[in-house]
Amino acid sequence: MFVLGEKGTSIKADVAVRDAMDGTMVAPTCVADLPGGQLTVNPAAGDRMALALQAGKSTYRAFQRITVEGGKLVWSMAFDSAAAFSARQRVVIRVRRDNGQTISLFEHRAGDAQKATMASYEASLAAVIGETVYLEIEVSADTACLTAQFDAFVIAP
Repeated sequence: MFVLGEKGTSIKADVAVRDAMDGTMVAPTCVADLPGGQLTVNPAAGDRMALALQAGKSTYRAFQRITVEGGKLVWSMAFDSAAAFSARQRVVIRVRRDNGQTISLFEHRAGDAQKATMASYEASLAAVIGETVYLEIEVSADTACLTAQFDAFVIAP
């Protein structure tokens, strides 16, 4: 599920949160697998951020249609997996053209670290400057709890 979190909020396994994708209230039970049994929302910029909270075999995508006017995408991100990343488990940032072609900007998958603290990332958008595309976030979990936090997306020169 994707959740919009407010600064300072603690997300706990036994307290339902609103899934931003379909509006349903769901208890994010897998958060109990994290250190301290909760996830505290701490945006890199502003007061809100997007969070993906997943357990078991599931894939969620969030996207926004954008016109690319600059040469790079800059964003902040953190993630934590209760188990090693498997072949099905990944965190991906990509752009998708109207014809279905995708360009991966970031991909974290099997063999990569289980956890990353909030940090800034950047990727080139040179291939799509001047185009209107979908900016897509994909989070796929396999067997364990996978949380990912996304914030401060900016298209820079």
